[in-house]
Amino acid sequence: MGFQKTVNSQPGVGQVGDFADANLRTVVNAGPGGFVASATRPPIVGHFAWGDQNPAGGAAAEVSGQAGIATGGQLLGSYQGEATTEIGFVAGRAVNTVISAFLAEASLVLAPGFIGTIFNEGGFWAAFAAGATPGQKVFAKYIDGEPVAGTAGDSTQTASVTASLANTGVLTVTVVGSGTVHVGDVGTDAAGHTYAITSQLSGTAGGVGTYQTSLTGVTQGGGTVTFADRVETAYYVTSPALAGELVKISTWG
Repeated sequence: MGFQKTVNSQPGVGQVGDFADANLRTVVNAGPGGFVASATRPPIVGHFAWGDQNPAGGAAAEVSGQAGIATGGQLLGSYQGEATTEIGFVAGRAVNTVISAFLAEASLVLAPGFIGTIFNEGGFWAAFAAGATPGQKVFAKYIDGEPVAGTAGDSTQTASVTASLANTGVLTVTVVGSGTVHVGDVGTDAAGHTYAITSQLSGTAGGVGTYQTSLTGVTQGGGTVTFADRVETAYYVTSPALAGELVKISTWG
């Protein structure tokens, strides 16, 4: 995944995405053709991703944290309201990544079109930007699958607004009841439509204005839409760590 630059006097316990123990591990069922990494929403090792067994248009199934074979599913590195996806952790050093940034020395981004696997049970090493405490629950950010530690049952809501949706996927927000709308947030309206904000088109940043969403072909009149920026996973934090340090996460407690 990169080029070695340093030699430590004591070996590290691992790196993000490594297996952290010998407990049972299970993977998200990819179906007959397996999962391949999305080209537009590639998954990231050490993050969560969403596996879609039945992608629209008959494309290869992808694992996306953001296609290669005739049948199967897609692995997505971000969540955009897909009803058929299942979340899992992107793990292992055997996955194919590509160093694409100019002069970059490492990459954790899965190569588009290559086969990938996500785990819905097991014990793994992850990194938390704000650190973590044993017993905390692991959440995954919708925008890129980044793991975040929190309390089980914590509210993930970022905003509540009054808005209407056009069949072009443009959401018009007329009133902000609370919070701020962010790119990557996932909204749910009273009719049960779910979609992600992909960009803001006009108006006050994060407030009243128009937004492009991931959902097209649906029209919904004005009503309440609630937004969230993350989802609670089945994983728990099982080791302490300061900001940016490796943390063991596990579904086995």
